[in-house]
Amino acid sequence: MFNRAILLRCATVLLYIGPLLAGLAGLGWALVPVFTLLFLMWLVVLRPETWPRQDREWLMLRPWIALAARTVIQLMLVLLCFGLGRGVGHVLGFDPRVPFWLPVGLSALAILLGRLVWSPAKRTEMDALLDDALRQMTAMPLAERPRSDWPGRFAPLLELSEDTPDFRMDEALLDAIGTEDSGGNLRLLARHLRFSEGEQAVLRRAIVRLATDPATADLLKGTSGVTEAFFVAGQDPALLDEFLSRAEALFADRPDLWDDYPAPDALRMAASSVANDVLGDRLRDFAEVIEVSDPDNAPI
Repeated sequence: MFNRAILLRCATVLLYIGPLLAGLAGLGWALVPVFTLLFLMWLVVLRPETWPRQDREWLMLRPWIALAARTVIQLMLVLLCFGLGRGVGHVLGFDPRVPFWLPVGLSALAILLGRLVWSPAKRTEMDALLDDALRQMTAMPLAERPRSDWPGRFAPLLELSEDTPDFRMDEALLDAIGTEDSGGNLRLLARHLRFSEGEQAVLRRAIVRLATDPATADLLKGTSGVTEAFFVAGQDPALLDEFLSRAEALFADRPDLWDDYPAPDALRMAASSVANDVLGDRLRDFAEVIEVSDPDNAPI
């Protein structure tokens, strides 16, 4: 049985062979816009979830900025392939005579093959499967969780009253997650709150503050702490607004943490469910910012 991931990589290589062969054959630079368009089509076909799904989203400036950024990136990739092909041909004295439609056809064929071996829906299905498994795990009573230190570590924290001052809750949270596996402990606590019937508003705010604090960014790196804080904020407009303000500031300071941030689709889903239009627009804008920073958006 063929490995779909390997086949997808082969299709990606075929995509790049088109402009490389065009440069090697010394074809005109007029083909650069054609290949740039094909590279953009690759993104549309293989990653449709990264593009606005509603017409009204195109009325905002952010999608067009994202489109312009992607176009520039794909243009640079095409120019690089063209230049590399011409350089290799000049050094080796190799000047194959091929019709212009052959390299263009190879890149177009790559898009078709890529779509045949990889369905974008598979990513959504996998996310849904993981979410379902997470719900089953976190639906268990706290004392029945596999982690034996749950009651001793977090029970006192969960019992703090709602009138606990924020700074006291922050201190208690830091003590509870500790320094050993602090990211894993915070993630477990956050996921418990996501499916908890209790409000725990003070504790939720503390998690949002901690997960988006630049001072603890490196400590929590790779644990999806910012994503957990986003889900902890839930549908609380005030807490969601605070999360966005802090997460945007953290992203501006630490864009390398893009993998710890919520998935753009999750942000857009939240935007469609909030009653506040301004907050919804901010969520969509933040989704675009994260999307543009994702290295997977480039067909490499």
